[in-house]
Amino acid sequence: MIVEETWCHQSQIVEWIPWVGRHSMTAPADKSGWEKVLRERFVRQNRELKIKSQHAFEFFSVTAWGEVADYDQLLRDFPPITPRHSHLKRLKQRLARWKQG
Repeated sequence: MIVEETWCHQSQIVEWIPWVGRHSMTAPADKSGWEKVLRERFVRQNRELKIKSQHAFEFFSVTAWGEVADYDQLLRDFPPITPRHSHLKRLKQRLARWKQG
């Protein structure tokens, strides 16, 4: 599903990825090549983060720019959060510190 959803942006994938070295991804020639590149990226990312899973995970960083996020609202906005691979306790503490000012 991720392959189909992202391949619709193939011009960005094929033309942009080669110029962004931090991703360590080669530009795919077609959709099946994109699936292989994307799978390798998720496996590498999981390995680097010591996550023992072949499933794809997305990661986000919460900042205090604009408005300090509400912890419970974040959990509602991102319902499939995997607590085992998340730093929810640290996040809650950080948000509390930011709100204190």
